[in-house]
Amino acid sequence: MNTIPKKRPARARQSFFQFTQQIEYGLFLLAILAVEEETGVIRSIRTIANDTGLSFSFLQKVANRLKKAEIIKAVRGKQGGFRIARKAHSIFLGEVIEALEGQIRVMSCLDDNRTKAHPCPSKEFCAIKHNFGKVNHDIRTTYLSKPLSEFFS
Repeated sequence: MNTIPKKRPARARQSFFQFTQQIEYGLFLLAILAVEEETGVIRSIRTIANDTGLSFSFLQKVANRLKKAEIIKAVRGKQGGFRIARKAHSIFLGEVIEALEGQIRVMSCLDDNRTKAHPCPSKEFCAIKHNFGKVNHDIRTTYLSKPLSEFFS
């Protein structure tokens, strides 16, 4: 009997520069909070999760990181929840990315925190770090210059 293995469905390949789910949730949450800032409405993370179908626990984790970075603020009380800490034109995409995922970098050796703790063993003869450092700087500068208001309309 000749058995041919069943072909597995092809997995969607994730792009290198694709935002993580955490960044997507953060941007989605900030878009909601930016609109609600204009209307004066404050909603809880649970309500937002229920209304959108997003994972409550994951959205809560994202909200806590954004709160720690002072991008959003908690409002206490019976009608409490979260609100955006500043207007969307003064919050930058790079700020959100770094609050949720750490320093923007195209190569792990370009992470300032990592290189202090674990210096690269190839540092003396690395032929690419310098040039990719320029690329990394350009990408980071671009993200840090883009206000969220450009994306929320």
